[in-house]
Amino acid sequence: MDPLSGYMHGSVALLHWATRDYDQAIEEVQNAANRGLLPYLHEAKGQYQEAIAEFEKLGDPRAGIQGHLGRVYVRAGRLADGRRILGELQARGWTDGVGAYEIAFIHAALGNIDEAFKWFDVAYQNHDTGLVCLKWDPAVDVLRSDPRFQELERRVGLPQ
Repeated sequence: MDPLSGYMHGSVALLHWATRDYDQAIEEVQNAANRGLLPYLHEAKGQYQEAIAEFEKLGDPRAGIQGHLGRVYVRAGRLADGRRILGELQARGWTDGVGAYEIAFIHAALGNIDEAFKWFDVAYQNHDTGLVCLKWDPAVDVLRSDPRFQELERRVGLPQ
């Protein structure tokens, strides 16, 4: 493998993001072939306007992207935009289980903690792939101290 490849820089950036070393992650993303991680890093650093601009530039309708955009809208004080995306994802989620993980963390950002855990249950029941990020995803940090979060990690099968 080529340690200087753009793919490797992207992988290293992801590891730095997961360990909350955002500055190093941004440095790695600058050398990556795919800069799709950049809006998440801006979000994590509290650079909400930059994150919004990057997410909107992606124009990606997938639940994972839209969920983070909704969450960053809430964190930036654009509650109406965050609630709009939440409503769109909930409409999709009720029909096909799409984005239940993201719906949960938007609810958490809005302070709707009980509703967040209801959607985590939906994510669990539907085997939502977002749950693989549960152990390290900054989007769920606000919930980590809640005993229901530890129970969710246990049910998902993550190490305690």
